[in-house]
Amino acid sequence: LSHFVEDNIEYVAAFITDISYRKKLEVERLKYMEELETIVKLRTEALEKVNQGLVKEVRERKATELALRESQNLYELIADNYPNGTINILDKEFNFLVSGGKDFINHQKIASSERTGSSFLVNFSTEKQKQLKAYFLNGLKGYPGSCEHEIGDKTIIMHTVPIKNSNGIIDKLLVVEENITEQKKAEKEVRNALSKERDLNEMKSRFVSMASHEFRTPLTTILS
Repeated sequence: LSHFVEDNIEYVAAFITDISYRKKLEVERLKYMEELETIVKLRTEALEKVNQGLVKEVRERKATELALRESQNLYELIADNYPNGTINILDKEFNFLVSGGKDFINHQKIASSERTGSSFLVNFSTEKQKQLKAYFLNGLKGYPGSCEHEIGDKTIIMHTVPIKNSNGIIDKLLVVEENITEQKKAEKEVRNALSKERDLNEMKSRFVSMASHEFRTPLTTILS
C-alpha cells in the first residue's frame, strides 16, 4: 500500500503482486538448506570420527615409536655396558642395527657409534667373509650357534641367536662376541703346567727305576 495527495485529496494505491513462484522457491530453498545442514552434520560427524581415528592412530604410532626408542635405548645401554666383548644386532644383510661393548673388539676399525648401517663383514678377509656368511645364514634359518676366530692378537668366541619379528619371521640376528683371550692364555698355562707335571712324574719314575736297578746288585752281594 502507498498513499499520495493530489488536489488536496488523499489517495491510496494498492499494488498486488503474485509471489507464488517466490514462495515456492522459498520452500525449496528451506528444503535445500535442511538437506545441506543434514549433509554438513553427517560430514562433520564423519570428520570427527576420522579425526578421532587419526588422533588415536597418531597416539598409537607415537606410543609405538616411543616403545621402539626405549627398546633401542635399552639395547644400546646393554650393548655399551657389556663387559667382555661386544653385543651386536644385525639385519638380514648383516649390517649393524645396534653395536657396543666396554671391551670393544675393533675389527671394524670404526667407533661403535658409527657402525650403525655398516656391514659386519666389511673388514674381514674374503675367506673369512664366506665362513661368517654361511654361519649367519644358518642363524637366519633358525639355528643358534657358536664359533671361534682370531682378530689380531685376540681370540673371540661368537654366539649367534636368531631374532623373530612380531609376525614370527626371523629378520635379525643377535651376535655376541666374547673376548676369551685371557681364558685361552690361562688354558695354555694350565696345559703347560700339566705337561711339566707329567714330565716331572716321568723323571721321578725313571729315577726310582734306575735307583732300584743300581742298588739291586750290591744289596744282593751284601745279602749273600
